[in-house]
Amino acid sequence: MTAHRTPTLVIPMPSRESARLKAIRLLIEGRLRVRLVHRHRVHVEVRGDSGRVHNVMFTNGEWHCSCEARRPGCAHQLATWLVIASENP
Repeated sequence: MTAHRTPTLVIPMPSRESARLKAIRLLIEGRLRVRLVHRHRVHVEVRGDSGRVHNVMFTNGEWHCSCEARRPGCAHQLATWLVIASENP
């Protein structure tokens, strides 16, 4: 007698979530807290997946994020840009 095997469906998944998709997920999950939007200054707190709060700021014409990536276009900055763009048509 042979054992019956249940067929398994394998769906390839990306090994890592893109910064853009993570930014959208952060928005959907309500992880952004806008602290300040005034003229040429922005301050947003973003709760990351680890639970740590990252500060995203725009001052003196430059964007900064306190996360470990420390590069322009991290998911925290992208999520902030999505919010700021929707607030300023």
